[in-house]
Amino acid sequence: MPEEIARRVGWRPIVQSAMIAATVSGAACMAALQSVTAAPPGRKTTSSAGKHAVFAYAACQDGAVYQYRIASDGNLIPLSPPKVDAIAAPGYLTESPDHRYVYAMPGFGSGISQYRIGDNGGLIPLAPESVPVDVGGPREILQFARGKFAYVSCETAGTICQYRVGQDGSLHPLSPSRISVGERPGFAVVSPDGRSLYVPVEHKVDQFRIGEDGVLHPLHPSSVPCDGTAYGLTLNPAGDIAYVAESDKPYATTTHVQTFKRSSDGSLKRIPAQLHVGGSANLPGPLPGTRYSAPGVGLFQYHVLKDGTLSPMTPAFVLDGIVGRLCFARVSGNIYAYTGVSEPDEIHGFKVLNDGTLSPLTPAILYSRIGRAYQDIYVDPSEHYLYALEEWYSQIDMFHIEPDGSLKLLKQPSPLGPAVGKGLSSMLIVTRPAP
Repeated sequence: MPEEIARRVGWRPIVQSAMIAATVSGAACMAALQSVTAAPPGRKTTSSAGKHAVFAYAACQDGAVYQYRIASDGNLIPLSPPKVDAIAAPGYLTESPDHRYVYAMPGFGSGISQYRIGDNGGLIPLAPESVPVDVGGPREILQFARGKFAYVSCETAGTICQYRVGQDGSLHPLSPSRISVGERPGFAVVSPDGRSLYVPVEHKVDQFRIGEDGVLHPLHPSSVPCDGTAYGLTLNPAGDIAYVAESDKPYATTTHVQTFKRSSDGSLKRIPAQLHVGGSANLPGPLPGTRYSAPGVGLFQYHVLKDGTLSPMTPAFVLDGIVGRLCFARVSGNIYAYTGVSEPDEIHGFKVLNDGTLSPLTPAILYSRIGRAYQDIYVDPSEHYLYALEEWYSQIDMFHIEPDGSLKLLKQPSPLGPAVGKGLSSMLIVTRPAP
């Protein structure tokens, strides 16, 4: 697997369940990343005095998860306590399908920390506080199947760890606890129906049936070949089309997307002539029939035809560089898109036209600070506010989304947002009933 590409672009799979809260954005981006392709809803209040309260969690390599309430003015208000410990330095946070539990995946170490979300938004460790996972780079997100099972691929170990999800949200290793898949697997992805699991491994995609007991069983054939080195896979919302991100050779920056048809038994079959240069097409857009290659090397955009295959938009390529997550916000009847680019370190903005095409705002670069590495950007559920993670400086920059789509730094005691622990890795935004 081309680790340089996956690591630099922060490629993560699409979570195939429709959650209320997102790990990657606000309401519209959330819907996209949870495989909901309808247009984003109108703005909602973020005030905890309303029907819902909104909380944010930040994973840091100092071994803690920092926790906040998002106030009605967009500011992040630390909870009490302001952080909870993790068994290993957390790299990425995953929410359970029922929105009640949070799991901190270790950036280093061999344990997944697991928590219940309390009434006030604070994270409460489950019993046990952690569950084992193979040492050597577990991938950054848990994939859930039918709300009862969970899976994660482990890079160095070359395995997929498999778990049962208890009624209290705790994870319990299945028997066997792991399946060997080969050297440096990519992210494991579960189909929307919870019956199949796929994982890119070098020049192929391994495919499994998920048994009634959650145990993985190889399909026939056990894998499908790819033209290049596969490093990412996602499925469309219907679960009948798979898009595989590939590169021509390991560590190359030239990428393309290959399309596969998923059969009724879960096996994948390659669609001839569906090989597009550029990106991964792994992100559904806010408008039906649109997909974007974010995160990835460069930002590409596609129309999705009725049969699920792709047709490049005009232009097909809209942004150069190492592009982070793409988030959407509906403002004054328009839909805007935002993404971060590292090297240079910038936040770019686009207007989403009626056909889904991304049109750069004027100016297109909305914010820039040297050395900030804006790979992770999030929009709150109200779509009023945007949060940009400064991974190297361990700081969250907070912005108000203006009616014209531009960004304005929030006025606050710390002008560039609250500083968090060392090694800021990711953020999770959760909507909960107000206490």
